[in-house]
Amino acid sequence: MGVPFQTADGLIDLTALSPRDVSAWRVADALAKINRFSGRTPEPWSVAAHSVLVARLVDAPEQKAWALLHDAHEAILGDMTSPAVAFIAEHGLPYAGATVRECIDRAKARVDRVIGAAWAVAPRPRAAEIVQADRIALQAEMAIFFGASPVLEHPDDAERIERALAIIDELPVGQNWRVAREVWLGHARSFAREGLLRLPAEDHPRDCHGAARLTRKENDRWAL
Repeated sequence: MGVPFQTADGLIDLTALSPRDVSAWRVADALAKINRFSGRTPEPWSVAAHSVLVARLVDAPEQKAWALLHDAHEAILGDMTSPAVAFIAEHGLPYAGATVRECIDRAKARVDRVIGAAWAVAPRPRAAEIVQADRIALQAEMAIFFGASPVLEHPDDAERIERALAIIDELPVGQNWRVAREVWLGHARSFAREGLLRLPAEDHPRDCHGAARLTRKENDRWAL
């Protein structure tokens, strides 16, 4: 095995990922348990909820699938924040800073390609609308969780940040992580019905903690 990685389903090889390893349930489950900003927000704010936020900020239908999946590689690699990458680069070998960033970007791109193939979606890491939606999402997150003043780069940024803040208010902040998982899965399934992506074959993994299904009321609360 090239790079063994322990999961609840057993060991997987990071150098030979299969569609099963990046299935909808497994990606949603991991992203719902990973918090943005290394967990330093006042309340838990998951990568799953952030990904839904970005997908909802994107207007072009052909961009929505990858907007939802843009951080799906973190289900495999974890969420290494930009400040953490900068810190590692700065405190590595004097000449190695760019190499550190390049290695991380290459690792993400490799996992993105596996996800893109499994989900029948072309990775779009530099698609302008997704990049802008991610930037607006970050500004809204910084404002609502840390009280930071938004950085306005374009004339319509203020309006778009207000829209993002309204969406965050609808998403599970500080909620049970299973709710965040179901919200992400709900969007993935909706996009599949619209023909925007293909859900990889699922083998119905077991919830290790015997979680009960969301009640009908909860499903209605977080439905699209």
